[in-house]
Parts: sequence; C-alpha cells; structure tokens
Amino acid sequence: MVSHDRHFLNNVCTHIVDIDYGKIKLYVGNYEFWYESSQLVQRMIKDQNRKNEEKIKELGGDENVDGDGGSEGEGGDSGSGDGGKTE
Repeated sequence: MVSHDRHFLNNVCTHIVDIDYGKIKLYVGNYEFWYESSQLVQRMIKDQNRKNEEKIKELGGDENVDGDGGSEGEGGDSGSGDGGKTE
C-alpha cells in the first residue's frame, strides 16, 4: 500500500518498507515506529559526522601549528615578521 496519509498508515500498517538511496529496509511496526526509528538513525549519523569533522579539525590544526605555512600571512606582507600582530 502506498499513501501519503500518515494517520491512515499509522492505524493500518503493521510493517513498513523504506526504500532510501537504493537500500530497502523492513520495519516491523506502524508509521510512527518507522518515523521515530528513521529519525534516530539520522541523528546518529549526524552526530558521528560531527565527531569526525571535529577530529579532522584537531588533526588539521596540529599540522598548521607545526609550521606547514598554512594560509597565515598570505595575500599581503606586514613587514614586521610577527604575522601582523601589533602591540
């Protein structure tokens, strides 16, 4: 059955088939169960991506501190040799 009426699906369905990005997943439960489950998976993926991005920033930040040149000082010459800092 295909419907866009979530209230109808919630009251009638006992199994939900989710086809997402070419993957088929079967959920045993009604529409509400499927929705909550799919939202949980999305939150978990976002959290993992955020953690991965933070780790990449940590690793990338260490490389710039080691003096690989980075982007600091590019595009102009302050002439002071201190990275443009003033006191």
